[in-house]
Amino acid sequence: PKITQDHIITSKKEIIWKLLMELFDLFKYPTNTKYRFLQTTPQMNQIGYNKLALYYENRKKRMEKLYKQEITNEEPRNTSGRRATEV
Repeated sequence: PKITQDHIITSKKEIIWKLLMELFDLFKYPTNTKYRFLQTTPQMNQIGYNKLALYYENRKKRMEKLYKQEITNEEPRNTSGRRATEV
């Protein structure tokens, strides 16, 4: 029935939105351990939090560079290091 499908879609949207807000708060306050998906993760100790915060900052800077290179053409295009991982 259509009503059930609409309810399922709404329910999934709400779950995804809640997860998105939790992730947003996590990156805003990287040492906060109240989130359920961090409480059961053994890597989420102080070192893990520091790595996560550093990775976020590095990727944010990289995305800004890509935006300037690919979208606004403010910087020359540089394709080196696009597959680098830090975590």
